[in-house]
Amino acid sequence: MIDLHLHSTASDGRLSPTDLIRKGAEEADSILALTDHDTLSGLQEFTLAAAELGVTALTGVELSAEFSHGELHLLGYNFDPARLEAVGLLARIREAREERNRRIFRSMTADALPVDYHEWREAIPGPSPGRPHIADYFIQKGIAGSRREAFDRFLSEGRPYYLPRENPPLHECVNAIRSAGGIPVVAHPWSLKISFSTLLELIPQWKEIGIMGMEIIHPSVNRDQSSRLGLLARDNGLVCSGGSDFHGVPEDRRFFGKTSWGKKIPRDLSLLVHLGL
Repeated sequence: MIDLHLHSTASDGRLSPTDLIRKGAEEADSILALTDHDTLSGLQEFTLAAAELGVTALTGVELSAEFSHGELHLLGYNFDPARLEAVGLLARIREAREERNRRIFRSMTADALPVDYHEWREAIPGPSPGRPHIADYFIQKGIAGSRREAFDRFLSEGRPYYLPRENPPLHECVNAIRSAGGIPVVAHPWSLKISFSTLLELIPQWKEIGIMGMEIIHPSVNRDQSSRLGLLARDNGLVCSGGSDFHGVPEDRRFFGKTSWGKKIPRDLSLLVHLGL
């Protein structure tokens, strides 16, 4: 089983890092990457469980960055966690996330919603909470019936409690990953709300600042779109990554180790070839 885009309870997933490894261990020779949002706190548990259960684990992270057309998610793979944490970027991103959460709760309190920031925050084990955790809190409080409803009514852009977040510039995120020995990869490029021609224009700029790959398999793309991204990556000397972006939320219809068209994520992704796996 291959899945290079997974989220755990260390960020906004519903399974622990150990439980993700257990799912991977159901098949032989699995290769998994934990890519929690803006935190490395689940990696030690993830790698220890992988060693015990015979799963190959890659260090990973998903950073939110600002680029010329808005927000971009950047995956980092195979880095030294201590070196990446030492850069200080992750701590700054997490603090910006916390400040955004506090502002959202102040707005909800002003509207007399039955919410309490400290109650919500104390119930979250990970260091990197965000809007999905607020959505779960809405479910707990009876304000919404699902994460999707919470986002559609309250938390998505244009809804009452959406607030933009200040993200670091893309080049800073790329430099942080590369300085820790890692491989920076653009996550789900099809979801960037840009045209394919704009994507063609951006790739040389991304390569110039040190981006090394592109995620070509993701729930946001179908088989044909994935093939187009794969050709684009190959023609531009980028490695290809792929994953389910699994959060353990059934309503998301994101299936562990699977493509959006129901097949297993292939083992011949060029990122894995690049890493000798």
